Amino acid sequence: MRFYNMILNTNAETLEKEAAVDFKEYRSENPITGMNNYIYRHAENGVLLFAYREEGPTILTVFSYDEQKHSYEG
Repeated sequence: MRFYNMILNTNAETLEKEAAVDFKEYRSENPITGMNNYIYRHAENGVLLFAYREEGPTILTVFSYDEQKHSYEG
């Protein structure tokens, strides 16, 4: 497994306004929690993006994947 820390240039307010997915369908009033649930349900096996904290205009995330199944070149 490979793990990367990432910063998304968005926040909960922007996600709620501009996301193509209605995260309230994923049993959450919080857009970040809804985004995590959406990604968990729709990601390929061995791939995961998890948002864990919002700091002002950014969201801190962790991205991981199984390098034996997937190849991502940076």
